[in-house]
Amino acid sequence: MSHSFTATTPTYWIAHGHGHMASGFLAEGGRISSGADHFETYDSARVQAARLVALANDYGTAVAAWTETLRLRDPVAHLADYRWRRETGGLTLAAGPTISTSRESQAQMTSTVVAMKEGLIDAPVTWKAESGWVEMTLDQMLTASAEVSAHVARCFAAEEAVALLLADDPTLDVEAAFDAAYGAL
Repeated sequence: MSHSFTATTPTYWIAHGHGHMASGFLAEGGRISSGADHFETYDSARVQAARLVALANDYGTAVAAWTETLRLRDPVAHLADYRWRRETGGLTLAAGPTISTSRESQAQMTSTVVAMKEGLIDAPVTWKAESGWVEMTLDQMLTASAEVSAHVARCFAAEEAVALLLADDPTLDVEAAFDAAYGAL
């Protein structure tokens, strides 16, 4: 891979790849070309030094973290990540308890509702909420499941609405826009 960079401000840089790492400083207008796999720039010697330590200590993890940071700079990827965090971050039910909405919890709730409806398990069932254990009848499980399903659907609808806005304004604050879209649904 080849990287060429011209500094528009004083810049600290790191070029690295398999078995190779170089770093330095470029004054405004300075130019560098590198054949390294990765090329990173920083506006602070302190941040560059910390990054060099991270790369030296655990190269694979440091590169993965940096790659994820770059990915999340893409507003569409940031939006998808924020939707996922909201979707799976829990929900306070109308009946009071706050429950997990992780993908595993969503599937477990669906499975439990089906098992209760089919008579495979007796009601009430014990369910774990953030505040502790709650006993739930079939009707309560159906209500909770419907609330979780509606929450997930709102998350995806909000993501879609913000994605359309991003087409016109890629500088949009996706988290604030998502929260507004979710609240309006």
